[in-house]
Amino acid sequence: MADFEIHRHIEGGNVRFIAGCALSGFDLNPSIRITNRLSIKSDANTILVSWRPSTEIGSLMIKGVLQSVAGPLRFCHRPPPDVRGRWHGNTIAGFYHPEHAQAALKHFSGSTEIEVQVVYTVYFTAPKELSDVVLLDVEDIASQIPEAKITWEEPRGGMVTLRLSGTRQENIVDMKRILEAIYAGRIATSSLQATRYEIWHDFFATPPGEVWLQHLARDTRVVIMSDRLQRRLRIYDPEEDDIHKGYVEQKLAEKVAELDAWQESHAIQLDVKDFRKLIASETVAKAQKKLGRANVSLDILKKTLVLRCPRKAAYLVTYELNLPLPPPDIRRAKRECPQCGDATTDIEFSGCGHVACRDCFDHQLRVASSDLTGNHFPLVCWHEYCGQPVSIPDLRKYATGTVVDSLLKASLTYHIRSSPDIYRNCRTPDCQSVYLRNGSYEIFTCPNCLTQTCTLCHTEPHVGWTCAEFDAHLRKTQVNEHLLDGYKARAGTKDCPKCATLIEKVDGCNHVECSGCHGHICWVCLKVFTRSDAIYQHMNDAHGGNGLVDDGEDEDTRHVDLEHNQNSRCSVDYLLMQRY
Repeated sequence: MADFEIHRHIEGGNVRFIAGCALSGFDLNPSIRITNRLSIKSDANTILVSWRPSTEIGSLMIKGVLQSVAGPLRFCHRPPPDVRGRWHGNTIAGFYHPEHAQAALKHFSGSTEIEVQVVYTVYFTAPKELSDVVLLDVEDIASQIPEAKITWEEPRGGMVTLRLSGTRQENIVDMKRILEAIYAGRIATSSLQATRYEIWHDFFATPPGEVWLQHLARDTRVVIMSDRLQRRLRIYDPEEDDIHKGYVEQKLAEKVAELDAWQESHAIQLDVKDFRKLIASETVAKAQKKLGRANVSLDILKKTLVLRCPRKAAYLVTYELNLPLPPPDIRRAKRECPQCGDATTDIEFSGCGHVACRDCFDHQLRVASSDLTGNHFPLVCWHEYCGQPVSIPDLRKYATGTVVDSLLKASLTYHIRSSPDIYRNCRTPDCQSVYLRNGSYEIFTCPNCLTQTCTLCHTEPHVGWTCAEFDAHLRKTQVNEHLLDGYKARAGTKDCPKCATLIEKVDGCNHVECSGCHGHICWVCLKVFTRSDAIYQHMNDAHGGNGLVDDGEDEDTRHVDLEHNQNSRCSVDYLLMQRY
């Protein structure tokens, strides 16, 4: 990756930006790179098959059926004891594509002997030292959601993969968001200024910088990850001590200040006589010994001695070696802000050298990050006739991490909105993930909420049906739903809140037993009980009686399913056939 690029994970994709926050790449794929050493991948390509123990169905038979009706299997085996369906006979099968998993679901849909469920899976791949730090937090979260299963895979090449899986989509999504926050750690910010800025220097992306961070991490008993993609430092403290983390951030900020000071350049101009004398002497060698060979150089054409070091160090060296003093730093002289005309030294752009005052700079950033009706990107120097893009290092130097992230997201949002024929948002309300319209895959599995979408017609997946056929089916179903709702209103039937079986109360008290799941239901509020005695207590407490006109009458509670109501059976059966 080029030095001027910065990476972010936004809207379910991996995005790259260059100077001016201009978009340089937007990759949408199942594997999300959070950092250069942390990735997250989500899929819904696995199914859990269970069958009644009384049947002659077995694992080999299920495997053969899956291969014939769905597609090639990635794996197919008996799941662990803590992963099972409704019955004891179980097989878990993984496919290479979500279309194949959907085909298997459709094949077994409606079967009374076999139940099939989608298994949602999320993979977190991180270095072993990071996995060791987050282990206890992950296990604690997993214990609170027993429906979600956590599996740690054996380390490979120093990397460990945590697999999160379960059949309840909402549980997996909730736990995924918690784990993402744990794995993201705490981004190091400067505590040396009133406003907190993210701490970063390109030194930390070099091998010597990695070594320096390792020494600091060892001395302070934390894990520090150098995130070269996002240009961030992430701190993981097992003790979760804010004071301790503040000390680590202070050391990081001091190192950056030291590194920045040594990037200052001081050019000492010499006349021809003095320059020749300098070349003939050992002065340059002595200066290199004091400051380092790479920090002292000669510009023969301009006849200058160049020192790269803090100004105090430059003054000390020139005094000791009897050299002319470095010239004053004219770049720190106040110049006019092109926006308001005030003299300032607040902001100086490294690309063009122009300046801006803090208020005007902040105002321009606020406008660019909030006004999505116009294209403010790339952000450029607003000095008249300049147009030089503002560099990413300049933005990170003068703006907080929150502001920079807002600018990058605004740049991507404008790009997406400008290409409605290419991009579309996930169909889940409030989910901002993006997928490619008419992309190379038919089913899009959202990396954020795990909702699946047909990328051709932007509705739920419909394997086996064309988009036109599925649209006609939805229209027909909608009409039949209205007819069925009308019938239920006229006939006084309701849906069982537990299994959705249609139930009807002809007479008697308000205790109704469902013929589908045999739950005991209060007809007034549709609350379900497992025992008949509990519902009578509920009716007395909540509704002041069991609903009989004559409370003294001891009449047996009766229930009527549609199959026992001959007058209604024909019309309802007809509606159900039209519905499905």
